[in-house]
Amino acid sequence: MKLVHREHGMLSMSFLLAAIFTDFLFKAHGFFPLLFIYGEASTGKTMMVQSLQSLFGTPQPSMSILSDADSPKARIRKFAEFRNMLVFLEEYRASVDNKINEWLKSIYNRIPYGRATRDYSFHTDNVPFNSSVAITGNDFPADDALITRCIIDEMHKSSFNEFERKEFDKLVDIMEKGISHCLGEILEHRKYFIDNYKKQFPISRKIVAEKFAEKEIHNSRSIENNAVIYNTVVVLED
Repeated sequence: MKLVHREHGMLSMSFLLAAIFTDFLFKAHGFFPLLFIYGEASTGKTMMVQSLQSLFGTPQPSMSILSDADSPKARIRKFAEFRNMLVFLEEYRASVDNKINEWLKSIYNRIPYGRATRDYSFHTDNVPFNSSVAITGNDFPADDALITRCIIDEMHKSSFNEFERKEFDKLVDIMEKGISHCLGEILEHRKYFIDNYKKQFPISRKIVAEKFAEKEIHNSRSIENNAVIYNTVVVLED
């Protein structure tokens, strides 16, 4: 992943580690960021997300934000079908209906979707958000509130040399053989992660805030989002 996708692979794998523990992290913080991968065609966005999904077995099909083939209700149900996995939404455009932006923002706070019960009584069921999301698109989000809820990764490189193409082929081969056994190895550390995450978080948040301040970025939500991902790596890196 690192050889093929460079720093993008490092960031996306860090996000993936946090996604595996997203139930605990959402309970700890009351939110969980979205991964937004932005770039032109042929930069490797889709391949990178599918590589992340391979940790859970055969990658689930992506859902198009724009296509009518995937209804809003179908997209919502996908988040409830699995726990602590990664849902893939693609084809984001800056021109999407505002309802799409509002729905994406609701994933951040995991506001459940209410629907009528099947017996058509006055009761409603709440469809929960049990998984995190990776979004890809050729356009950068135009909604500031959505931007601050995302870990944003910009991919611009679309031409690759012979070495990079060979490493790409190796990654495809690895994915086809399967890497889901690695998930079991990571989950062996769940208790350790839960026991150590909260006490390490203030230190990690301070480090992120200082790095952001160097770039004159002081948005507290963006700092919190990145601190969640960074702290996950710090706790698990050994």
